[in-house]
Amino acid sequence: MAKSRRVEIENLIGFFVNTLVLRVDVSAGQQWRDAGAVKKQAIAAQQHQDIPFEQVVELVQPVRSLSHSPLFQVTLALQDAPQGKLELLDWR
Repeated sequence: MAKSRRVEIENLIGFFVNTLVLRVDVSAGQQWRDAGAVKKQAIAAQQHQDIPFEQVVELVQPVRSLSHSPLFQVTLALQDAPQGKLELLDWR
């Protein structure tokens, strides 16, 4: 998922993300040194992040099933927002 680049919604309340679909080989024989290919693929996907997920599904026309999402089975959330210090008041 990628942070939305649409400036007009920045001041709205809510969580706006774009779903980026990547095809990644995670078979047992895959080596970690091949992770560079995944990085390149993720960076390339960022260049097209403004295309709505629904439009990608329409273009690809995958076989549909109610048991899983049409284009992915695993999600990863990348959060690049700064995290503040957690302060707990007297919560007892």
